Amino acid sequence: MKHRIILLIVILACFLVSAWPNVISDLLINVRLTTSLSSQHSHAGDSVETVVLAPVLLQGRVALPSGSVVKGSVEAVRGLSERHRRAGLLLRFDEVTFPNGETLAIEGRVTAVDNARETVSSEGWIDGQRPFAVKPTKIQDLFIILAHAHPLALAALEGVQFIRREAAHLDIVYKPGVDLTLRTPIPDVSQNVMPVEAPEMDGKLFDLVQTLPLRAASFGYVKPADVTNIVLIGSRSDVERAFAAAGWTATAKLNLGSGMRTFFAVAEQHPYRRAPVSTLFLYDRNPDLVFQKQTDTMAKRHHIRLWQETSTLDGQPVWVGAATHDVAITFSASKGFTHRIDASVDLERTKVIDDLIFSGEAMFRGLVDRPKVPHESVNASGDPVRTDGRIAILSLSGWRSAAAAN
Repeated sequence: MKHRIILLIVILACFLVSAWPNVISDLLINVRLTTSLSSQHSHAGDSVETVVLAPVLLQGRVALPSGSVVKGSVEAVRGLSERHRRAGLLLRFDEVTFPNGETLAIEGRVTAVDNARETVSSEGWIDGQRPFAVKPTKIQDLFIILAHAHPLALAALEGVQFIRREAAHLDIVYKPGVDLTLRTPIPDVSQNVMPVEAPEMDGKLFDLVQTLPLRAASFGYVKPADVTNIVLIGSRSDVERAFAAAGWTATAKLNLGSGMRTFFAVAEQHPYRRAPVSTLFLYDRNPDLVFQKQTDTMAKRHHIRLWQETSTLDGQPVWVGAATHDVAITFSASKGFTHRIDASVDLERTKVIDDLIFSGEAMFRGLVDRPKVPHESVNASGDPVRTDGRIAILSLSGWRSAAAAN
């Protein structure tokens, strides 16, 4: 028995040793494109430039600060042809320039494109969509419009492939503002590592959080829905300016016109950057503001609903928000098309924080614990929700003058 235990320990130790390099050998960097990319117009050797969106931490310290420039080039392009039925781009990133002008060599590859319909292979190829075989006629388009009024009819149409249409743009086209995730072996950043600055926090913020609702609710407050996870302090114009600077778009109101545009965006697999969101309630009210961020598909989008509080903080308006990440579109007979969210809603909280800070229009004030928020639950659609329960607080107005005074 003792020998078996020793053998088990040895096997476990060997596994940990073999797995450990995979855990610590790579660094993930979230960057934003500042140049355009296209499988139709880009060529091998073209330069590609991005900027670090969120600080990269290494052992609890900032290794790559936000605003660092990551440069690379197009290594290969695969255009659409009889031979290649999917467009493709292969990028290589080899240099980081820090805000202070110092440079660092890296070996970076793309591992993900945020909210994109394209996929990324293990080798770093950005692979475009496969073309559909059938494009519907105008009569079939009419049937699709009529089917939108009844989900079961729409399901039947899907069964006979009426909405299997040739995608309008099978080429890969990314404009500046698209977010990528890069992976690189950990470089030597010992000369550039900086301590993480502690955010500003005071008792007023804690007191404020205690008065806020924990979750939004579905129509009639039948089911608890999204967890509130963002607080913004500032005027309505401050909020609108911050999200615009961060590349987010205000959504359209849910009506027949926006509903039809949403439907065709789903059917034709293209983006609709003002697509409405489903209605949720806080204080018996619809959201006062809703923002979202897409790339090139309706199936995936970041979005946040915001309600203005009746209370203020130091004379500034307070907004409470519920941010979630749509990652896929599902279909049901009762609801028709609906989005499935990423269960880890804390990742979307971080996305909002990173984007607003990067925009230069916000200052992070901290995260406040809320023990009454369940760490695991479901939303109104039945999707699982996981969270640490904390809510993030950001100031959108007056913080520049306050920082200058200090």
